[in-house]
Amino acid sequence: AEAGGADLLFTPAVEEMYPLPPAVRVSLPALSAELEGAFRPGHLDGVAVVVAKLYAGLRPDLAFFGRKDAQQLALVTRLAADLSFPLQVIGCSTLREHDGVALSSRNVFLTPGDRVQARALSSGLFAAADAAEAGERSGLALEGLAAAELEAAGLAAEYVALADAATATRMPALDRPAFLALAVRVGAVRLIDNVFLDPAGPADRGRRLDRPSALYAKGN
Repeated sequence: AEAGGADLLFTPAVEEMYPLPPAVRVSLPALSAELEGAFRPGHLDGVAVVVAKLYAGLRPDLAFFGRKDAQQLALVTRLAADLSFPLQVIGCSTLREHDGVALSSRNVFLTPGDRVQARALSSGLFAAADAAEAGERSGLALEGLAAAELEAAGLAAEYVALADAATATRMPALDRPAFLALAVRVGAVRLIDNVFLDPAGPADRGRRLDRPSALYAKGN
């Protein structure tokens, strides 16, 4: 973090974040009913609680969240707006490794064979992004392009979905800012990925690292 230019790093112990069993719950059911919410019940409620605590306790002016978890980004953005936290939420492009696989701590558990299969996630999403930039607007068509790459790699998706960027709800056509997201089990590892699509401009496919990830540093 210091090498990256950080001045402070907040790394609280569990006891500091949760001195007592939480009696308050934060839930955004309209944004967490589909996609990850359907496969990981309660997970996004937990995200909302801890992010609300960070917003309130740290009182930041700016909060940066990666676009890799697009549904989470929609949730924490709406959380700030609905509860009037005086901050701006900024979505940051997904970081990708040299082969296009989205950066994730879970990648270290992929076998070499799994890693080859995992490339199908980004290649399918990029194919859909290319089609969207060429004028394709059908949600089924865009989802189908991503799903076809997964099937060709021998992978079965938990979901492939075009969703509204602000509400994380599925949409039949690309007529406003959206993301195309998918979740897939590659070997024993569950991976998620997405591309942000905008009918008025270019897609956000993420950006590739120009050096090896610290995830693979010796001793990790």
